[in-house]
Amino acid sequence: MPTKKLLPGLAALCLISSGVTAQSTDCDKAETQAELRQCEQARYQDADRALNAQWSLALAKIANEPDIEKALLDAQRAWISFRDLHCKAVGVQSGGGTLQPVVVASCLADVTDNRVEELKAFAASPEDN
Repeated sequence: MPTKKLLPGLAALCLISSGVTAQSTDCDKAETQAELRQCEQARYQDADRALNAQWSLALAKIANEPDIEKALLDAQRAWISFRDLHCKAVGVQSGGGTLQPVVVASCLADVTDNRVEELKAFAASPEDN
């Protein structure tokens, strides 16, 4: 019974300590697989935040266009499946092992960065081009 009470606190402590480690890693000097994994995961999280922000901008741009909005939503859902499956394949191609999470996180970041640019182009006004 006491163990059950300790688990939430232990989980929170692990999350806090992992966040501190990720923040204290100098990604320009990352050498270990753990550091590389933390840095690539952080890069993917940054790309995902940028994607969400750009998604909101794209939706705002087509707010009064339900057919376009549906088409874009369908495309985004398909893209998410593509991203996940593609990066899984890239990870498997890397030979698996302890480096695979680094390769997958790097792929996710790269593909997501590309999608941000695609959404920017989609939302751009003709006069912006």
